[in-house]
Amino acid sequence: MPILDARLARAAFLIASLALLAACVPKGPPGGPGGGMPPALVAVKEVQPATVAVEYEFPAQAAGSREAEVRSRVGGLLIKRNYEEGASVRAGQSLFTIDSAPYEAAAASAEADVAAAEARLANAARTAKRLKPLYEAKAASQKDYDDAASGEDVANADLKAARGRLATARLNLGYTKVDSPISGLTSRSLKSEGTLIAGPADLLTTVTQVDPIYVNFGLSGSE
Repeated sequence: MPILDARLARAAFLIASLALLAACVPKGPPGGPGGGMPPALVAVKEVQPATVAVEYEFPAQAAGSREAEVRSRVGGLLIKRNYEEGASVRAGQSLFTIDSAPYEAAAASAEADVAAAEARLANAARTAKRLKPLYEAKAASQKDYDDAASGEDVANADLKAARGRLATARLNLGYTKVDSPISGLTSRSLKSEGTLIAGPADLLTTVTQVDPIYVNFGLSGSE
């Protein structure tokens, strides 16, 4: 009897093991042999072309569209700065004042030269006018008449030269007011009051036009 009980126990263990193994074997896919998983549900959307803004950021530096150097056309003592450094100015606005006293004196002297030349021309013209009828009446020599006519021509040329010097003196007097060549933002003054300006060789300041303004930046080859 003990031997029979041991065999029965082993048989029961084998049956239980086979039952457990059969339970672990995966069953066939739904739908039977040869079937597969059902298709997954997906959302469908029609693709349409559209304009999309693309933004890039680059380091940049702003720069004026024009930059003008401010220089004096005449030399002299700088006596006044007429603008606030960094302020906006208009084209033609006075920025500096050069001592005008020497140029006022030169203009006055040129005016006196013009007056003297006009007087000499008038006298030469009267002399030529008096000699002409005398020459025609054979009462004056050819040389006297030619000298009178030449004297009038020389006096006329002297008057034109004097008027040219007066125009130059007046221009130089006007240049003692140093104006801005363009509208824009001023830079710092490179010369202070009391400085002796040599003329165009001395840079006084710069004016930068910022309307329009440029923005300088770089891009890589791929961008």
